Amino acid sequence: MTSIKGFFQLLDKSRIAAEYYDIMLKDFNQIESIINEFLALAKPEAASYIPTDLKTILSKVVTFLESEANLKNIIIESKIAIDPLFIICDESQMKQVFLNIIINAIKSTTNGGVLKVSMEKKDEESVIVLIIDQGCGMTEDRVKKLGEPFYSH
Repeated sequence: MTSIKGFFQLLDKSRIAAEYYDIMLKDFNQIESIINEFLALAKPEAASYIPTDLKTILSKVVTFLESEANLKNIIIESKIAIDPLFIICDESQMKQVFLNIIINAIKSTTNGGVLKVSMEKKDEESVIVLIIDQGCGMTEDRVKKLGEPFYSH
């Protein structure tokens, strides 16, 4: 992937329409990020629980998945706190949780719609994160399987 991206960047930008070049480069970056996530899952490291800005993690995940939502005619309405909201967590694990939940929300919403993502500080020790979709919902059997590794419908 690195060599393909490198050779692409060496291409003369004038040979490719600038708008296509930028789109392709953005997609290369997304693919690279996905590959890095897979590599991290394949070689798990010890969790590192440190103060981390939850706002930054959630904002990055929402930005990353907006193009996928747009392809399904889904608008992501994001109300994420302005100030940083630090929690003690492992950043990569939290990112994976948000990725999984939002991807599932996008997949379950079949005819376009709105996906609401919000985060706010409840009190000195609590943060509320809401992810609300207009999808098909879940059966009792599927709810029972939540939390099982690699479970998907």
